[in-house]
Amino acid sequence: MIKIELDAAGVRDPELRDAYRQCRTINAQHGKTFYLATRLLAPRQRPAVHALYGFARFADDILDDLADRATVEQRAERLQQLSTRL
Repeated sequence: MIKIELDAAGVRDPELRDAYRQCRTINAQHGKTFYLATRLLAPRQRPAVHALYGFARFADDILDDLADRATVEQRAERLQQLSTRL
């Protein structure tokens, strides 16, 4: 199904396609209800929504990890690094 979605969204670059696949997997594993809701969208819209979920999931994990003793500044740096990987 992801091939149909990526083709419909016009995503041709192999590395970008792989990144979208990874985001879709994260969404399916961690956001089951949200993932199912994406099925209501047009196929061309789904990759972008999966990517948004993947980004939000990583950002949320950085901020919510209570076992992590990172300072606010260190967490801010991790968020900055996450945004520059896009």
